[in-house]
Amino acid sequence: MDPTLSSFTRNLGSVEENWTRSTSGGTGIAVFGALLNRLIDGKHVISSVENLLDSHPLLRSQIVENAKSKLSMQVSDSYSASVSYVSERTWPSVSGEGHVGIVVFPKDHSDKQGSLALDKVINEEMNLNFLNADGKPAPPVRVFHVIFYPNNARSQTIIALKFHSGVLDRHSSSVIAREFLSTLSSTVEGTLSSSKDSKEGSILSPLEDFVPKGKASKGFLQKGIDAVGYAVNAKKYSLLPFQPSFSPSNKASFESNVVSLNLGKNGE
Repeated sequence: MDPTLSSFTRNLGSVEENWTRSTSGGTGIAVFGALLNRLIDGKHVISSVENLLDSHPLLRSQIVENAKSKLSMQVSDSYSASVSYVSERTWPSVSGEGHVGIVVFPKDHSDKQGSLALDKVINEEMNLNFLNADGKPAPPVRVFHVIFYPNNARSQTIIALKFHSGVLDRHSSSVIAREFLSTLSSTVEGTLSSSKDSKEGSILSPLEDFVPKGKASKGFLQKGIDAVGYAVNAKKYSLLPFQPSFSPSNKASFESNVVSLNLGKNGE
């Protein structure tokens, strides 16, 4: 971020910082994907993202690190959606065989190729960390990214919204995703009216600040009971058998996958 830009900055709360530390290790990334049966122009995607960035300044924040290695959230009052927040990629190649990792209702979703492509996009994006300008999962990193995949031959578009869980939890992400689709629909139809919110109070306080005083800490006795409970549970689970074929030499890297469910007619 250009240091000459006006911005709002505050330190991350404990929950935000924990999620941010986890993200660099391969977790804490939320991805929302949509398969649209029409070709969406890139300018409409950018316009819709700009409207979101104007309405929700938190989306244009960066997680930065100060001289004391303390993580902070920094929101700039200037941005370029076409450069920083939106990327266009080629339609993913799928074989037509394999697992469809989304909830499929046969009556509404008969496009297996499109479903497989969407599944591939979501799984790939979940396993790609937010990176800084040097290509590393370390601050400064942005917390919001939109990727769209146009398919001219099929007149379809896949759009993936990617959120950093250090700033947006799953519920917040789903709210933004629904708002994005509504905004995109208005943009394509030419009925979008954009309005910029005031910069005043654009950074929300950390989660801990919303907890009533005295509710966020435990007493000495309760901490002791919890410690004993943790020890007992750890002992119980330590007896679970390991995979017989496991060894350090054949250990595979961890990755996230979509947990899916296919519903037939009886399940609808």
